[in-house]
Amino acid sequence: MDLTEKLILGKYAIFEEKERAFVTSPSVHEILEKHEVSKKEICGIIRGKPSKKPYLGQLLNSTIDVDQLDYLMRDSYYTGVAYGLIDLQRLLRTMMIYKGNLAMMRKGVSVVENILMARALMYSSVYFHKTVRIPELMLSKALEGIPDAEPFEFFRMTDAEIMVSLKTMGQFQQEIITRLKYRDLYKQAYTVSLFDLEKEQLKIVKQLEDVSYRRQKERELEDAFDIPAGHVIIDIPRPELLRAEPRINNTDIRVIDRDHVKSLDEFTPIAKAIRSRIAPDWVFMIISDEKYRKKIAKKIQRVFFS
Repeated sequence: MDLTEKLILGKYAIFEEKERAFVTSPSVHEILEKHEVSKKEICGIIRGKPSKKPYLGQLLNSTIDVDQLDYLMRDSYYTGVAYGLIDLQRLLRTMMIYKGNLAMMRKGVSVVENILMARALMYSSVYFHKTVRIPELMLSKALEGIPDAEPFEFFRMTDAEIMVSLKTMGQFQQEIITRLKYRDLYKQAYTVSLFDLEKEQLKIVKQLEDVSYRRQKERELEDAFDIPAGHVIIDIPRPELLRAEPRINNTDIRVIDRDHVKSLDEFTPIAKAIRSRIAPDWVFMIISDEKYRKKIAKKIQRVFFS
């Protein structure tokens, strides 16, 4: 949100100074000023501050907000999966403002069901699929290893610029980018689902939700198995999922049925089922280079859980 707020207020420029001369399109804050829209009010809505028009915030962040509709349909199209197909026109026809809040007509419940199912399936089949997750973890590891890195600077870069920047750094960053380029990915050395963990083991995994502690355990594993730095990555996906997409368990929306406000749960069991669904197949995963995988898999149970 800090970056978004700076962009809206005009305190952070997307373009570098030398690029500005070639760009004629106005920035976000310039567009808002032109149309006399309060930038502070926009920031307040994004932050979820109380408003006289609650539906404005709900359009940006709710069960069926515009952000989710955009990324579900866009990502479904570009990945070639059919999960994100949404009847947008019917959604718009059955959506309404009721006493200042976003609501759905009774006949629009089936569209909301479709959106909730699309969201759940996209997370389990695309965003948190191991074939997508592993290269993401590798790239994150490469970025973390940059000394004195300024996170905001990466927002200015395209994917290609980031790849070139990391490659020219040499060492570990160059190795990771080269491996991503030729799809020489790390492999699963160990993975376990929530239902396979005993109570004491779950406590150990819970500790790994702390990033600094997780990095410490990665280094310990590398030392224990004589593996080069950066070649062991521990993934605890659930907390990250909730940070990246806190709406994943949000299935509540007002449904107007004969002038009565009701909960979505009164019309469909899907909402409740999705709230109890866990998107990633694993709660704890260790990935590493193929040549270290067997070594880790053989002893990891004893190292972590004994």
